[in-house]
Amino acid sequence: MIGIYGAGALSGDVLDSIQAAKGRTLEVNELIVIDDVTEKTEHLGYRVMPFTSACEEYTPEQLRICVAVADPKGRSAVCDRVAKAGYSFYTAIHPTAHIDSTAIIGDGTCIRRDVLVGPRVVIGSNVHIQARTAVSHDSVVGDCSHIAFGCIVNGGTSVGERVYIGSGAIIRERTQIGEDSIVSMGAVVLKDVPSGMVVMGNPARVIAKNSDGVAFVSNA
Repeated sequence: MIGIYGAGALSGDVLDSIQAAKGRTLEVNELIVIDDVTEKTEHLGYRVMPFTSACEEYTPEQLRICVAVADPKGRSAVCDRVAKAGYSFYTAIHPTAHIDSTAIIGDGTCIRRDVLVGPRVVIGSNVHIQARTAVSHDSVVGDCSHIAFGCIVNGGTSVGERVYIGSGAIIRERTQIGEDSIVSMGAVVLKDVPSGMVVMGNPARVIAKNSDGVAFVSNA
């Protein structure tokens, strides 16, 4: 059994990658959606249940989980909960993605349509990489980070843990993106980003700390 943890918009992307990789639509007895907040009992055609109920019904040997939470900090917290309960993570890679044979992909990571992962790239665990993004040679992406649609991460870049990179952002080669930072959509990052900061613009500049309440910013 596969569990998609999260009944928000990202769950549809995860489901698409899972079904495409399998070459078919999963039956209702092959997948559940796990969510602790929603009152829905059905989502995307599959049963919804809270994590505690999933643990009561399925053992760690019966259930693997792919976390569909866009916010990196929220995703990290969910992943910690899943791991502490003894459950393993399900990796979902869309078959149209090109993953170099020397790249390393961590458990629980979701890679979407037409993504390019270059030579010697290391992608951590529970990362989400949206469609038409390129992660070039020798780059590293830390656990629980999120790279949105159409980004370019140039070679030798280091992306820390729990980083959010917005759609269309471009990261210069050999740049360091500190953990818990946010790169706004469309930003052009030409120099290192300190940990826990929000950057936007072309060239990108620090505009705020990534404190509670600071989420997905735009260039507006």
